[in-house]
Amino acid sequence: MKDWRKCLQNLKIIFSHKNKMNISEKRISANELWDRIIATKKEHLSIYPVLGQYKSEEFVHLVEEWGCGLQQTKLLKTDLCEEAFGEDQVLFSLEGKEMEVFALDVSENITRIADFNLKGKKLKGNYLTADVRSLPFKDNAFDLILSTSTLDHFVNDSDLKRSLIELKRVLNPAGCMIIALNNKDNPFFYFSLKIGRLLGFVPYPCRFYTLSELKPILKE
Repeated sequence: MKDWRKCLQNLKIIFSHKNKMNISEKRISANELWDRIIATKKEHLSIYPVLGQYKSEEFVHLVEEWGCGLQQTKLLKTDLCEEAFGEDQVLFSLEGKEMEVFALDVSENITRIADFNLKGKKLKGNYLTADVRSLPFKDNAFDLILSTSTLDHFVNDSDLKRSLIELKRVLNPAGCMIIALNNKDNPFFYFSLKIGRLLGFVPYPCRFYTLSELKPILKE
């Protein structure tokens, strides 16, 4: 009986902590949120090496297949978390390509760490701190936009719409855009992240979408 009471008490603490985190996420800026995560739970931003390598190879394959030929391409990546912490980096695997790379992150610390990791690479990278909801670029500036896991970390759908509008604005009309979002139709992935979020192993906001939910958002 005492063990059950202790278990329930621990669950109560977890739920209480989760509610406080959700409230704080809405009150602080995105930069502050991610900098706080780096300071307290940076280890949760890494990915298992084998899984990370697989993810990296799959995205590089998509970029090579859909990336407008890649040569003389101007590319924008919408966050730098992979290049800062993970085995799932994408940009470093594109070194040697004749392309101009721009990448941004809302966190100054993540941008700084990714920029440090860029040293010694043959990639021509331009990293900057910026918000995907308000991009500091001219219209039609990029031939290829790559968003591996950025737009599913907002608190609400209105930020997703704002980001898509901005990305469309800076994309060349003849260009390509590759966007990955958390798939609600994948039950294992969906419940894994939900449970991880509940227990504090996933310290950042996560939203999930089905294709039918995304279609009206994309039409807007």
